[in-house]
Amino acid sequence: MSDFQDYLYKKKIDSDAFKKAEPVQWQVWKEIFDQVHPDSFTAQKLYLINPLRRQYPFIGERDAITMKEKPKKPVMKPRAASTESTKEEDRKDQPVKAKPKMAVKPKVKIKPKILPQSGAKPEGEEAVSKEQKPKMTKPKIPMKPKIPLQRENEAEMKLKDTSKEGEKPKMAKPNIKPRPVIKKRPKTD
Repeated sequence: MSDFQDYLYKKKIDSDAFKKAEPVQWQVWKEIFDQVHPDSFTAQKLYLINPLRRQYPFIGERDAITMKEKPKKPVMKPRAASTESTKEEDRKDQPVKAKPKMAVKPKVKIKPKILPQSGAKPEGEEAVSKEQKPKMTKPKIPMKPKIPLQRENEAEMKLKDTSKEGEKPKMAKPNIKPRPVIKKRPKTD
């Protein structure tokens, strides 16, 4: 049987009756089925399959249909008892390998150093502690001197310069940006 006929039997449609009654439609559907996946074919013809199922119902047993036979799973046969006994003997002869265990890491507890309050240290300890811990000083970054704002002085200087030339002092023009002009269009009737 072809895949299309198997598909029709799965959908409970009698393929032979459908082929005899409507050979053209059966052939068109077979060509489409050969080109697409069965799920896509079902999605395309979903509303047409149910009326066909009612027109050409498959009457018969499912066992009578010769579907594609699936390959059987291989059956594992029990082995003879003699092979099992020899394996056990081999295991006894071989030394047992110990599995390596994970080494336990000791937990290190850090104890803070307590300096004696009396301040009396042996001379050797003082020398060692001074050598081990030299004092590190942070470098000082020189501050930049702030320049005082002299706007008033600058304005006076400009006025004096302009008065010497005999011209009138010019006032600074304010920086005014023009606003955008949005013109309304006149209504045209």
